[in-house]
Amino acid sequence: MPRCSRTITLFLFILYPAISFSQSSLPSAKAETITYIIKETSVQEELHRSISEIESQFSQNPFGLPASKNDQMMKLFSEHFEPETMRTSIRQAFQEQYDSQHAEATVDWLSDTTTQKVLDYEKEFYTLQGIRKRVVNKHELEQNPPTQERTDLIGSLIESMSAAQMEIEARTIIFRSMISALSELSAQRSFSESQINSFVQNFRSQLQGQIDRELTNRLLVKYHGLNDKTLQTYISFYDTDTGDWLSSTSSQAVHAALEKASEDFLNSLNTIQ
Repeated sequence: MPRCSRTITLFLFILYPAISFSQSSLPSAKAETITYIIKETSVQEELHRSISEIESQFSQNPFGLPASKNDQMMKLFSEHFEPETMRTSIRQAFQEQYDSQHAEATVDWLSDTTTQKVLDYEKEFYTLQGIRKRVVNKHELEQNPPTQERTDLIGSLIESMSAAQMEIEARTIIFRSMISALSELSAQRSFSESQINSFVQNFRSQLQGQIDRELTNRLLVKYHGLNDKTLQTYISFYDTDTGDWLSSTSSQAVHAALEKASEDFLNSLNTIQ
């Protein structure tokens, strides 16, 4: 077994002792590679953040459902849109789009020292310490605003990763799911399919007008302290064929997982009393 494969195998068994790869329908090395890529690129953490953005808007019961119904609906939402629950859908999407050459090149890139420096910032951002650090970073950026060159660099990253398109589609899928659920459960507010489509299109249009600024602000905070040269090297990967494969596959995986969660969530509404 190549040295790289041995390293990945050891890494995965340390991180995922509960996962039995022998039970997977994928060949072992392929399954391990997919799991490694998903873990290192924080796909599930990003998915959780997108879900939380929409969940927070509907948890306050804006459509005035009876409290009991709304509580039951949000409980079902949390169950079906739990990122850990969607892991299987994410892995399946990576399996369907799997390209051994691109996957191996991605693993090599993820293992690179420069890439790891950026990934350390990524991973810390989602930890408790990282959440606290965001407050400090935001304050420092308010006191010393980023240069235009830094802002442009972050913009290049957003564009290279197709981050805005991925974010808009993810939130739109979740939003449609919630509007459809509310329409089904509300005695006063039942919407036709065309009305739901209109609501969703308006929501998408609003997102398109604000998402670039939102992503720029978030990434300025996330990568605060990381030097431009390291970030530029990281960005350059996404301008390659392999980077395009990773970006596209990650996006498809997230959207497929959300579509499956949405379908299961809506099918579960008949359990609400």
